[in-house]
Amino acid sequence: MDKWLVLGSVSLSGALLAGVTALLCRVLRRNISARAVYGLWILVLLRFLCPWTIPHSWMDQVATPPQEQWVVAVPEGQGDMVVPTQSKEGPNPIALESLLWAVWGTGAGVVLTMRAMSYARFTQKIRHAARPASQNVQAVYTALTAPYRRSPRLVCSSAASTPMLIGVVRPTIVLPCRTLDESALEALLSHELTHWRRHDLAVKWFAVTASVVHWFNPVSWWLVGRLDRACELACDEQVCRGWDRAHRA
Repeated sequence: MDKWLVLGSVSLSGALLAGVTALLCRVLRRNISARAVYGLWILVLLRFLCPWTIPHSWMDQVATPPQEQWVVAVPEGQGDMVVPTQSKEGPNPIALESLLWAVWGTGAGVVLTMRAMSYARFTQKIRHAARPASQNVQAVYTALTAPYRRSPRLVCSSAASTPMLIGVVRPTIVLPCRTLDESALEALLSHELTHWRRHDLAVKWFAVTASVVHWFNPVSWWLVGRLDRACELACDEQVCRGWDRAHRA
């Protein structure tokens, strides 16, 4: 049961840390940067993904029932007498552990399959409708990516409702097929390039992994949304840094 206790301890401590982080961000919402909030939620994510736990924690005491001790008094002169003892048979711990892991594995497999199929359908739809960006868009993008040796591919897709970055191995920036002025286009492309430079897509996939491993914990699902929102706000904050008030608006 040791591994199961570790999983439960990590899941519970992650939920508690998420609650403390949410409360802290709410109290300091006007005195904390979006980047710092994003960093705090990444720490919560690491807690869900890190198998480290405190040895002999209180969860061990909860999961392990106290052992009953029997004291048998033997009369003098009868030291060689065998006293029959009554043994209490409890549930088989091996069978119970196997059952728990079977339930966890089934749930994790279902969640992973649903996540993978949903992402595969979405990206296939986006890539199927993708086409090269216009020359004006490519010119703005080339100017922004001039300092980088290798930059993500840029396409437009009628299936995309908002700009996005897809693909961890082969990153691609996808823009919706609409006309934008140069200022708005530069801001959108800078936003997606910031995601790419900071490897935010990998962080989001780690969050999905946490929701798969801890599928039984609703806080892990809630964490995915909180982390995604914090990521977007931190990215906006970095892009807008140095802009004047009118440009920020």
